Amino acid sequence: MPPVSSTESSRSPGCCPSVRLAPYLAGHPRLHRLFCRLRWTWCTDRLLDLVASLWLRQGKGGGTDYQSMIATHAGSLCSSGATDAGDLDTEFIRSIVSAEPNRRQAALFLANLERLDAKVQRGLLKTWLHVAVVTGTSRRAHFLRAQREGTPPRPRPMDAIVAPFGGCNLACRGCYYQGKLPGGNASPGQLAHILEQLRSLDVYHVLLAGQGEPFFNAESRAALFAAVRKFPQLFFTVYSNGTTITDADLVQLQKCPNLLPMISLDGPEAVNDWRRGRGVYQTVRTTMQRMRDKGLLFGYITTVFRQNMDAAVCPEFIAHMAGAGCQIGYYSLFVGSPKAADRAMLLTPAARAGYFARLQQLGSEAPIPLVDIDGIEARFGCRARRGATVYINAITGKVSPCIRIPETARNAPRNCLHRNARLDQILGSDDFLSWRESLPETGPCAAFNDLEPGA
Repeated sequence: MPPVSSTESSRSPGCCPSVRLAPYLAGHPRLHRLFCRLRWTWCTDRLLDLVASLWLRQGKGGGTDYQSMIATHAGSLCSSGATDAGDLDTEFIRSIVSAEPNRRQAALFLANLERLDAKVQRGLLKTWLHVAVVTGTSRRAHFLRAQREGTPPRPRPMDAIVAPFGGCNLACRGCYYQGKLPGGNASPGQLAHILEQLRSLDVYHVLLAGQGEPFFNAESRAALFAAVRKFPQLFFTVYSNGTTITDADLVQLQKCPNLLPMISLDGPEAVNDWRRGRGVYQTVRTTMQRMRDKGLLFGYITTVFRQNMDAAVCPEFIAHMAGAGCQIGYYSLFVGSPKAADRAMLLTPAARAGYFARLQQLGSEAPIPLVDIDGIEARFGCRARRGATVYINAITGKVSPCIRIPETARNAPRNCLHRNARLDQILGSDDFLSWRESLPETGPCAAFNDLEPGA
């Protein structure tokens, strides 16, 4: 990665273009529409690939001062005035970078990327240019135009959770989809239709998760890789149990720099296999070794429950995952069904508070960045309520504010696959807005309200 000093960081790719171009596009809607059409073309993708190659060649040899670079941009962002009030992007990023430990983790992540395969590095930089620079400029222009016109900004989620896969080879304890998986996947046409709508809303990131295993069979693999290749303007994360990833899949992953695989491990072997099945831990560790040998970017995701908190949220396990080649770690609190067996896995409110404090402390010392998914909600507020995220079942087309919010007759989700109901219309409808606003703005996630921990 290229060397950038603290005084030169403002000249890094994408910092100035967005600041200068967004206000101009905001004042010229026709040019903004042309900008949006051009940014989705093959020519733009190739141009950004060339920029990424030249940038990396210029910085060959390393030496980047990421800590100073991030501190400089964070200081500029956090000191911006009230003109950004209501801008979800700025408020969310500010909530993250305002804390020094988070800036340290971001710098650590960027530094660790230098160990990856050179082609993977180039692809990641191109993806960042697509997402942070081009899409970010368009989102900023939309916000500034609405601000000038004095109209409410159009709902534009920052990210989306999309569930296109319907089969799985495991039967994990507490899985809220156990026995409910449809078996089939969303068709390529269905998934592409949804992603096109998300792209038109300037969504940054799509998490492919929520139901089945993406590497379950040939059909799910084909759908995954086709979607990721077709939409280089989107950054994708995919959750996988890691037991069915083949060598052919690793070759495909090398060709998809806008895809981050997160492999599920719920702690050391004993507790992981207690939940996920005998032999799963060793299979996953072998998968991680193969991914590391390919120079791929990947991480691990741990679901935290009563039986694994001490073993999974600890320095030894995190160091073990870093040694296995993981570049990042995700942590998410367990939310099961109301069944008694699932309630026995839930953390008590006091245990949740202890978990947040422990993970925050570990994050300031860990060799890789740790993302506390529920902690982000605590700092930023409910992202579903604020419209920063949305959940889409790609098989049925149903749309809801959050994957954790159950579907009820009162707030029956709308279908974005219906020919007369597009996603932007659903997100802006009165009933969907009312559903979002019914969620708590602060405090524990609404998903915990009706789930009391069992004995």
